[in-house]
Amino acid sequence: MVRVPAGLATGFTWTPTGKFSLIENYMVGPEQTNDNKDYRNLTDTVVTYAASKTVTLMGNYDYGHDTVMGVSQKWQGVAGYVRLQATPKFAITPRVEYYSDPQGFTTGTAQKLWEFTITPEYKIGNHLLYRAEYRHDQSDAPVF
Repeated sequence: MVRVPAGLATGFTWTPTGKFSLIENYMVGPEQTNDNKDYRNLTDTVVTYAASKTVTLMGNYDYGHDTVMGVSQKWQGVAGYVRLQATPKFAITPRVEYYSDPQGFTTGTAQKLWEFTITPEYKIGNHLLYRAEYRHDQSDAPVF
């Protein structure tokens, strides 16, 4: 039996005002089969700013690194959101994302991906929310 050391996950949230928050998460641990010395590292950062009662801005950045058979593997992504609360019952959130996987480590193909999503939401009652979503994905490699 191969003993695998445990990984570590940690995070913190900083909210200096009611309008701004920063969330940072970090995970590290061995992820490769029969390899307890190469550690995968992943950092996830989320920044949220409530510009007004009707507009919230959010940014997200992820960075990962692992070593597989002596080869360094890196990937990263960034996303931006704007939540527009048009009425007390209706909001819409457009989002754009970019993801870089230059060695194809996480997606299986070396590529850069772009994505656009728009999500309208309607509050039906105090405990029920309806969301629909349109999403468009694009890659610089023929993966779709």
